[in-house]
Amino acid sequence: MNRVLEARDDAIRGAAERAATARARAESERDRTEALLAEARRDAARTRQQAREQGAVLIAEARADGQRERDALLIAGQERIAAERQAAEAELRMSVSELASELAHRIVGEPVAARAERSN
Repeated sequence: MNRVLEARDDAIRGAAERAATARARAESERDRTEALLAEARRDAARTRQQAREQGAVLIAEARADGQRERDALLIAGQERIAAERQAAEAELRMSVSELASELAHRIVGEPVAARAERSN
């Protein structure tokens, strides 16, 4: 009977030792896995931060490009308006004396000669 009890105690101790070894291995593996996860989280955080920074740079560049394009369009529009205004003024200057003579003719009832335009 003692022999059976000793064999049983040995089996229990062996099982307990194997369980402790397995537990230690599992804890070691868990610690290693947690360390890998922590590193992966840090990498993900760095990647997100880099993406935010790159996005901010891209947005700033796009905004600057848009403002340059807007400024160029405004300048081109202003130049076009100024050129059209000058052309309209020149056309009116050329025909103002003729229009004035025609209007005077209608009012007076007699032909009125148009004066030659003077240069300013």
